[in-house]
Amino acid sequence: MIDNLYVSGFGEQDRFRRIKTAIGEVLSDIDFPMAYEIERFGSRRTPPGQPRLDITIMKWGDNGMHELEARFSASLKRDYDRNRLGVFYARDPLPAGSYSRMIRVHDKVMKNAVIKMVYELNSRLPVAGLEELQLDEDLADDLPESE
Repeated sequence: MIDNLYVSGFGEQDRFRRIKTAIGEVLSDIDFPMAYEIERFGSRRTPPGQPRLDITIMKWGDNGMHELEARFSASLKRDYDRNRLGVFYARDPLPAGSYSRMIRVHDKVMKNAVIKMVYELNSRLPVAGLEELQLDEDLADDLPESE
């Protein structure tokens, strides 16, 4: 993870842990079928031949329009090959209230943006578990509504 966020005085001390938790929760919710580690950029080199998902956080806070926004870019890398997944974002109204409420909404918008990224990752990197997730959603659309 590459953190390019401006330090605004809000939650910068535990920002990496919270982003790591949001990504981990989404991958856990979908039973991601591959082993993964979430680390800060440059903390260690990826072994040769192993894929790496780079996430560059560009925005995570007030976007100036009374909304909280999470925005990041993502790309898959393996050795010298790169597959750009795109830019992902989510927004929610800026909450009024306590610090804990602000933290919850920050975490919610990050998690929603990560969910969008996982769907794109599924289309670029077909993995058995992710394909089953998509298949289950397609089947749910075909089921008749209960009376």
